Amino acid sequence: MAKTKLIPFSEATQVTPLGDGFYRVNLSPTFRIGSVPNGGYVAACMVRAASTHMSPKNQPHAMTAHFAFLARTEPGPAIIAVEIVKPGRTLSTVHVTLYQGGGALLDSSPWITGDSRKAIAGYFTMADVTREQGLSISSAHVPIVSPPPPRPDFAALIREGGDEHWTAWVPPPRLVRIDVLANTRVFGPRVPTLPPNMADVWMCLSSGEKFDTAALAFVVDSMPITIESYRTAPKTEFPPDGVFWYPTVVMNMDLKKALPAEGEEWLRLRLQTKQIRNGRLDLEVLVYDAQGDLVMLANHVNLILGFERNTPKKNHL
Repeated sequence: MAKTKLIPFSEATQVTPLGDGFYRVNLSPTFRIGSVPNGGYVAACMVRAASTHMSPKNQPHAMTAHFAFLARTEPGPAIIAVEIVKPGRTLSTVHVTLYQGGGALLDSSPWITGDSRKAIAGYFTMADVTREQGLSISSAHVPIVSPPPPRPDFAALIREGGDEHWTAWVPPPRLVRIDVLANTRVFGPRVPTLPPNMADVWMCLSSGEKFDTAALAFVVDSMPITIESYRTAPKTEFPPDGVFWYPTVVMNMDLKKALPAEGEEWLRLRLQTKQIRNGRLDLEVLVYDAQGDLVMLANHVNLILGFERNTPKKNHL
């Protein structure tokens, strides 16, 4: 697959209001996994549409989000529909659906037809988390396993590809078809101390942009690291050079803290899988900012498929 020129994340997730709760987005090939756009990237587009729709009501943040991935998406135009299901002064529930289908999308209202394909459906709880008030208890999350190495020297990571404790994660050649990996720079511990079902990483955007709150949907779905950690295990039950595709079936997000308006350059992730069985895995992702505050908690259910299934021949998994 030919290399795709990187474009800024803000541009790749830009949504255009069409009226009556409809938004147009152009899914960028820069964020593909093989032929299919990364699910977290597409989810970020949906969060961006919901935020745009609810900002006039002072509810710009998807405090919680549930995504069901119904069909594969493809690079190109899509329509996002945002429906307010339960309005409220503090919290509102919205139903967000992303449609594709080539000729099944229209250039004018009603924008979609009966042939338009529902690719992803979501329910979001919208709020302004910067205005939350109420009981808070100092109950900092303490990992039950070893904490990550000390906070890195971020300048050294960019300049030299690592520091005393952290080093750049370089995707192996078998992942060359995964364009989305070029959009982030990822750094892992020089001396791993976690079991293979867990990982600690620091991440920034390759474009030099800062992460905003909508980008967190992409962040929590950006690392194919769990299965890859088992590649060197002595009794691995799959070929060491096999290439897999991990399509997301369901993803849930719990926003703990909105990122500042100016964004965050660096985020730390702790990833953990509890069971890999019968071609299915769970994944928990904790996202922290550079100050160590928990920003988001996400949980996934993913399938584990041979990469040959990553083709546009069918609209189902």
